[in-house]
Amino acid sequence: MKALAKDPARRYGAAEDLGADLRRFQRGDPVVARTPTVGYRARRFVGRHRVGVATTVLVTLLAIGATAFYTSRLAAERDRAERSATRAERTADFLEGIFAGSDPTGASNPDSLSARELLDAGAAKARADLAQEPLVLAQMLGTIGRVYRAVGLYDASEPALRDALGLFEATGEDPLGHRDALLELANLQYRKEAYPQADRFAREALRLDSLYARPGESERLAILNTIGLILSDTGELEEAVRVIREVIAGRRADDSEEARVDLGVNLNNLGLILIDLERFDEAELILDEAIALCIETRGADHPYVAFALNSRVAIHQHRRDFARAVVDQERSVAIGETALGRDHPFLTYARANLTDLLAMRDSVGR
Repeated sequence: MKALAKDPARRYGAAEDLGADLRRFQRGDPVVARTPTVGYRARRFVGRHRVGVATTVLVTLLAIGATAFYTSRLAAERDRAERSATRAERTADFLEGIFAGSDPTGASNPDSLSARELLDAGAAKARADLAQEPLVLAQMLGTIGRVYRAVGLYDASEPALRDALGLFEATGEDPLGHRDALLELANLQYRKEAYPQADRFAREALRLDSLYARPGESERLAILNTIGLILSDTGELEEAVRVIREVIAGRRADDSEEARVDLGVNLNNLGLILIDLERFDEAELILDEAIALCIETRGADHPYVAFALNSRVAIHQHRRDFARAVVDQERSVAIGETALGRDHPFLTYARANLTDLLAMRDSVGR
């Protein structure tokens, strides 16, 4: 997303900078695409020393006579880690190759590729170059499909994600990659209002997560968040509140920076459900926290700030406070147009709502 940011100042300066960040990620070093908080740097440090921790544990176990069993386990883990590292390196090299032909600023090349063109070219190149490496191809198509969805290109997202899912199912070697593809497809189908398919994908992702995710690998809360949204849109509002509250409790119990970032989104989702239940005062408190947290963790011009502001508009409308509704909606539209581009599906709704709100404000004089 840093490479594809609408604001040129937020992108990598060159393909080499993207490549350097990918190599930092492979080594377990902090990456420039993330805010360099103390907690983030500490987690990356611990991640770089997992082998040392594993070695200490192994020595202890050997000392109590479990040599054969744990040597076998270590070999399996070593082989798994080597395969994962090889795929990560291939993925990094491939991504750098996609972006190498693009001027990220657009300043020196008026024909510089757009985000859509880069994604289309990347998908075609992946299918052509990685046909003999199905797991790397699956990871690449999953990544490209996720970015297509993030920028609102839903019709392009679905073929990439379905092909990624098919590859994960065919190889059977990466259940967590399989889980991630299912979750992305669930999120996509939810946005397309294909709720039965979304629910099926999400619940299968939850099953794989419970079977295969080790500590630190689980995406259970993210999957439950999607299930909660599906429940909300299919009319099961009270059950949706229960599920999203469980997600929020899990985020609050985690003091990591990632959890705080995700918490803002989860709070926004809860606020929307409470609005549907006409619990407006409670929803306002939740959405105020969501907006403040999204600004703190993502920045004042991030799309999630626009989404949360858009959510709060409904409360102002209910109270017929059209002046405040217009302020929030105008800010939401401005952020969305800068961060997402004028053609994103969110902007179609947000602009139409702003037009209605302006008319309402003018008719009542406030």
